[in-house]
Amino acid sequence: MAYTIKKGITTDFIDSNLWAGIRYLAHKKFKGSGALFEACWHQYRTFLRGAIDDPKDFGDVMNWLDHIAAEKVNNPKSKFYIYG
Repeated sequence: MAYTIKKGITTDFIDSNLWAGIRYLAHKKFKGSGALFEACWHQYRTFLRGAIDDPKDFGDVMNWLDHIAAEKVNNPKSKFYIYG
């Protein structure tokens, strides 16, 4: 599976090996459980299939993951809901 990331006018090809590296780094920097990261990563990759623009840098990826995680822990219907 391959995706593209836009840098200015040119478009660079991102293959699955690069996504694996991005996922690895994001998992190390993610503040939360492994299960929460997996759920957020899955939802993020689903969003990339048309709902959001391609990331411009690693910060974009982390911002999206943090945003998705915040929605999951604040949703009472989520298994990651934080009671209290």
